[in-house]
Formats: sequence, structure tokens, C-alpha cells
Amino acid sequence: MAMPEEERSVLPCVRSASPSAAPERPAAGAPDLCAGRVLAVAGGLRVAVEEDEVAARRAFGCLVEPAVGDRVLVAQVGGEVFILSVLDRLVGDAARVSVPGGAELTVSAPTLNLEAGQRLVLAGAEDALVRGRRVTIQAETLSFVGRLLSQVMDQVRSVVRRQETTARTVVLHADERTTIVRGADVVQAGTLVQQVDTVSSSSAATAVIVAREDVRLDAKRVTVG
Repeated sequence: MAMPEEERSVLPCVRSASPSAAPERPAAGAPDLCAGRVLAVAGGLRVAVEEDEVAARRAFGCLVEPAVGDRVLVAQVGGEVFILSVLDRLVGDAARVSVPGGAELTVSAPTLNLEAGQRLVLAGAEDALVRGRRVTIQAETLSFVGRLLSQVMDQVRSVVRRQETTARTVVLHADERTTIVRGADVVQAGTLVQQVDTVSSSSAATAVIVAREDVRLDAKRVTVG
């Protein structure tokens, strides 16, 4: 299908040989390399090559997903046309990297750095896993937003200047608990109930109990002094 002259870009079909070299007869079975312009992506890739519009497939090694308007390098192998790479993009504001037809992409290197000038997003539709012998997160502000947070560890140590917890219900299960407060320990509650199965012991230099109405002691035996 011919394109109007004002809309069609001049995309000469070139061989892999250097333009300055003398024309040579291509080897048998050598692919034709051409520059093309992507016309459509949805419903199948369509590429304009010179005056023709052809259907194309993304080569397995073409990791950047083509977009409409991209100038691409195409190769014809047998009866199929493949997009080898994206040469240029009219609006180079975003790019998506993926493997055509592949379910998994692995990048391996001794050191791998991901740097974003403004924002870095790591998203997994099902699961996201960060695994390492040591994992360090450095941030001025760290937020966790979710419905469930589970921790399974041998030891948890927190060092903070101030800690605040706001919850509708707090439940703590432990075999033993030790709380050491150097300053004042203040508990303010609407109703305070303590139930001890065996022995309850309190010791202080001075103990003060203040009740607005009654102080009641209910036991078989009460010893004072």
C-alpha cells in the first residue's frame, strides 16, 4: 500500500555492507536489512518499508517494545519480517523492556545498579521477592501500606528515638517478657484488668494508691506489715 508523498519518510533499503564499499552480491540466504516506520502495534505489528506496508514480528533479541512512530531496523528472513531493534523514537519520554514470548527475564552481573532520577517502581502482579544475605534499605521516609505484615525471624532489634503505635486492638503472646523503663512508665486506660495465675509481686520505695470511692481487698487472708 503506497503512502502519500507528504507522509512517507524516505527509508532506503540497505544491505549489511558499508555504503562506501562497492556493491557486492549478497550471500545466499543473507537477510535483507531495511529501515522502517512502525504504523500499528495493537492487533499485530505493521511496519512501513519504503512504499510498502508489511506485517512484522519482534525478534527475540529486540528487548525494547516498539511503539507507533518508531524508526526500526527490520530484516526479512525467508518469508517473515522481523524487527531487530528500535533505532529512533519520535517522543523519547518512555520505553518498555520485555522479552517477546518469554515468561521470565534474568539479568546477571557481579554488580547491578538501578538508578532513577526521580522515581523507581518495583511492581509484581502476583509476588515480589527480594533475597540476599544482607538487605539494607536507606531512606529518609519509609512507609509500608498493606493489609497484612508478617515477620518470621530469630531476633528483632529496633533502635529509635521515639516510637508511636496506634491500633484498634493490640495482642501480645510471649513465654516471657521483660520491660525496663529508666524514666516514668505511665499507663492510662478506661479499665485495667490484671490476671496472674500464681504470684503477683510489686516492690517500691513508696507506693501510693488513690481511689475516688472505694479500695477493696477480697481474699481468704490479708496480712499487713
